[in-house]
Amino acid sequence: MEAEISSLKPTYGYSVEQPDRGKWAFYITLLGTLGIPLYMWGARFLYGPEQMQIWWESAKTVPQTQPQVLAGFWMTMLGIGVVIWHSSVVKGRARTVACILVGFFIAWFYEFLGTNFAGGGVFGPYHYSDSLLYHHILGVPTLIALGWETFAYPAFYLILYLMPSEQMGAEKSLAKRIANNAVIATLGGLFCVVVDFVVDPISVETGYFTWHVNGGIYPWLEGGGEPITNFLGWWVCGFTMMFFWSFILQTTPSKRHVRSKYLDIYIPLALYCTWFTNYMSQELLMQQRDDVIMFGLFGQGGIILIILVKIYLEKQGYQPNPIGHAISKEALGERSN
Repeated sequence: MEAEISSLKPTYGYSVEQPDRGKWAFYITLLGTLGIPLYMWGARFLYGPEQMQIWWESAKTVPQTQPQVLAGFWMTMLGIGVVIWHSSVVKGRARTVACILVGFFIAWFYEFLGTNFAGGGVFGPYHYSDSLLYHHILGVPTLIALGWETFAYPAFYLILYLMPSEQMGAEKSLAKRIANNAVIATLGGLFCVVVDFVVDPISVETGYFTWHVNGGIYPWLEGGGEPITNFLGWWVCGFTMMFFWSFILQTTPSKRHVRSKYLDIYIPLALYCTWFTNYMSQELLMQQRDDVIMFGLFGQGGIILIILVKIYLEKQGYQPNPIGHAISKEALGERSN
């Protein structure tokens, strides 16, 4: 075991016990990342751009036949499965159950405020469609509350990858731990907001939900645009989820240290990219709004590019978090005793 520990590569403290752990799950996740846009482009090739516009315009009346609705369902269900599997492998079943339940309740609670009170809570007032989204819990579709975890969870792990998170998680003081977790959650909330810049204009036009107030963002949307409070709400909801996840999932290596590049980087990145490829393909082929496309490319697309650059630098031997690597190495050493 000592030889294995000493041979750790200088990158985020990966265990050499199972370096390919999660490889098959990464390919399944990649199926969603690439499969959904291929499905959309295939529909355009087979049926033509005119039919794509007909599907787009008729989504609110016959949603079950629309490729964008089927793609969204595929993406959400695949994402939930990957999140549960990934968390179970990395942190165990008990923490996974806590993570899913806490994340679901937080997302549902903020959505409940938005759909049941005149002020709309942190998002602003709106209501969800009964024909597109089934099984509501007090006005909030179950699929929406679960869907939050399919992009917030990978965003959480991507934040940990970009930051010296093992060093931050090693703090023994509760006050320092809270401060560190707040930093992680603050950035994680921003990772959620950039997703919303593309998701919401498509969701409103597709008929998933309707705003009750006029807003200054995307003024061409039905009802007079999207309120700026919605983006604040996405940040608040993402911040809250990741703040508590930092305590539940921890940022230091646990005794279930079976991590690999697939578990720490590639699976979260592919899951996060699935939202980008899904909605950007809908934007390019159906909605075709230049402002939404620009927000998508420079928002979520920019974050994805930063992560890809870091992956490339690490492959070139650059190690930005040597302290975090040392902590991981120490954790593996303790396991051998």
